[in-house]
Amino acid sequence: MANRSTVRTKRAIKHAFSQLIEEKGLDALTVSDVAREAGINRGTFYLHYVDKEDLKNSLEDEAINTINERLFDNESTDPDDPVEVIPYDAILAALRYIKEDAEFIKAIVGPRGDHSFMSRFRDSLGTMIEKQVSSSSKLQFSMIGFPRDYALRVMLAGIVAVVELWLNKGAEESPEEIARLIHESRIVAPSEFLK
Repeated sequence: MANRSTVRTKRAIKHAFSQLIEEKGLDALTVSDVAREAGINRGTFYLHYVDKEDLKNSLEDEAINTINERLFDNESTDPDDPVEVIPYDAILAALRYIKEDAEFIKAIVGPRGDHSFMSRFRDSLGTMIEKQVSSSSKLQFSMIGFPRDYALRVMLAGIVAVVELWLNKGAEESPEEIARLIHESRIVAPSEFLK
């Protein structure tokens, strides 16, 4: 019974926190605001979290850990195919989770949230790409005149930008549609967007 109550309380706190980030901004909201919005007293809040920063870190860690699980549970179908360095199934699985947790992720990624969250997301994608490239017998970062760290950042920038725009638009499109856009963007030269 206590476990179910804890889950319900934490869910109420997360919902309240997400709402307040959108309304007041992360920096302006207080533990009292969260407790009041969640319909609990401050003592109950402190049973679960040390302070606002602990709440933010706990929720962000949970989201990033779940995204990582989804990304890394879906291996490339062909580790030697450059397009499969960012496997469609892995991106789709991560996007499905983001859609499930859209209220919190949209709030934390938004203009009043925590801008470091998308950096952590980008780092997760970068780790996935590095893992895929290292498992390939043929692929390597070898674009002449383009250092490895810049090449990786260019690869990641498009994905992060698409996901961020999707969230800022309210995650209206399906995860499948966004995964398709990301996947297709890997095989389209930027100059082709202007034809």
